[in-house]
Amino acid sequence: MKKIAYILLFTTLLASLFYNALGYRMLFAFDQEQEWVTAMKKIPDPEFKVIHLNASLYTFADDTELEYVNENISINNKNYHIFKKQIKDNILNLYYLPNVNSSLSTQEIEDIVDSQLFSGNNENKGSSKKIVKSFTVDYFIQYPESITITNTTDFKSIPLISFSKEKLHAGFVPSFYSPPDLV
Repeated sequence: MKKIAYILLFTTLLASLFYNALGYRMLFAFDQEQEWVTAMKKIPDPEFKVIHLNASLYTFADDTELEYVNENISINNKNYHIFKKQIKDNILNLYYLPNVNSSLSTQEIEDIVDSQLFSGNNENKGSSKKIVKSFTVDYFIQYPESITITNTTDFKSIPLISFSKEKLHAGFVPSFYSPPDLV
């Protein structure tokens, strides 16, 4: 009987320890999220670049205030990290910071590391390649599934409806007739 009581006591203590650790983890994650939101609010708006998208296909979307989000999206095989979003006049405005390191390739990073570490000497080239490979795997996201294919023939495109202010990235062609009624 004492063994069963000890086992129940031990499992109760273990479960409470687990839930306390989980609670502290959630508390610290919430604090980090709040710090991130305040840091994003301090960045001035001119530093952000804006992507304009149509908000909805057939209905008018309600205007919203500026929301702070933390999400990744992919548009035309380019990945963006969105910090703020807002819907205004049926146009979705996505605010992102430009990626400074997007112009560097892995080969350029290898050349920089070789010139910095060894200043032209090729004695330990294997070790520098190991360093660079571990660095690029940890800090640079590579997307093997996004392959750009260029055609040799150029096609002429005729805009069906042109917007006077700016070009919108849309996944559909707007039409002059209303959508069909659904039953």
